[in-house]
Amino acid sequence: MGGETTRQQDQCCRPCDTLKFWCYGLRTESHRSLAPVFAAQGIDFAEEYDPGWMPDVRITVGDVPPFEASVSLNGISFHAAPGVMLLAVDGIARYREEDGCAIVVEPDPVASPERIGAFLFGSVFGALLHRRGIIPMHGSAVGTPGGECALIVGAPGAGKSTLTALLEERGRQVVADDVSALSSGSDGLVRLRPGPPRLKLSTEVLRRLGKDLDSLCGVGPLFDKFQLPTTQPVPGGQSFVVRWVFELTLGVCNRLMPPVQGLAKVRSLVKHTYRPRLVEILGDRKVYFERLSALARQVVFAELSRSDDLSEVHRLVDLVEAGMGLDGG
Repeated sequence: MGGETTRQQDQCCRPCDTLKFWCYGLRTESHRSLAPVFAAQGIDFAEEYDPGWMPDVRITVGDVPPFEASVSLNGISFHAAPGVMLLAVDGIARYREEDGCAIVVEPDPVASPERIGAFLFGSVFGALLHRRGIIPMHGSAVGTPGGECALIVGAPGAGKSTLTALLEERGRQVVADDVSALSSGSDGLVRLRPGPPRLKLSTEVLRRLGKDLDSLCGVGPLFDKFQLPTTQPVPGGQSFVVRWVFELTLGVCNRLMPPVQGLAKVRSLVKHTYRPRLVEILGDRKVYFERLSALARQVVFAELSRSDDLSEVHRLVDLVEAGMGLDGG
């Protein structure tokens, strides 16, 4: 990767190639080639909110030497320690996250910017959020015009992104997909900050939605998913009060179950935290549980049982909108 990386480092020095944007509520500065999902939609909200804008996170191209992984599976190697997190994805890139404020990326010369960015704004930012005391949840979110949102969680493959995409087709605004970042606002309420303006969807779902797969980029060699840009990108400085959490589970029919109460809410939120083991390594356990407890107190949490019949998936959209008190129009 060395020679190619040196050329990319030189390119990163040119101001015109630097993109400033909000990501998960953090002011972020990156070379355009590493943030194609933001660059493609012309997203640069920094100056709109703060003329004296300074980044919370800087993303650069550089050398990330091979490392001894603590976990290695299916071409993905990972190591986390206080102050640093390392991730290597075969055929994509090596990443180094430091102190919650800097990320260095060494791309594989044959990898597309979209695939490099998919892991950067997923796994790498997930670790960075833990380190900064921002809770990353493994879920998607849709917002309301009144500044509230619903968080949709569930096991991998439960259909979180599919349901979110269908809600978007109904005119609902996608706030986050795959990783949803939660932090406390000045009013004491737990708020969700917008993530990258895209959805990760399977080939089958995209075909059902009538999307042209040739115009989309795959997430990576290990997953049958593509990135679909959202239709209504949310200004990154905006935040949404989390009012509803829907947990998708597989059942025999589509049904919204009675709301979950008490400690069962907290246990479910722990289960759906993005890479929960990183709380012990990178995060602050006390802050983490205080924030989850606050979230459990402020939301309606309900299990949403779904059948495996995709032809009935629009019924799930009706149930979510009804649970949010929306009219479905």
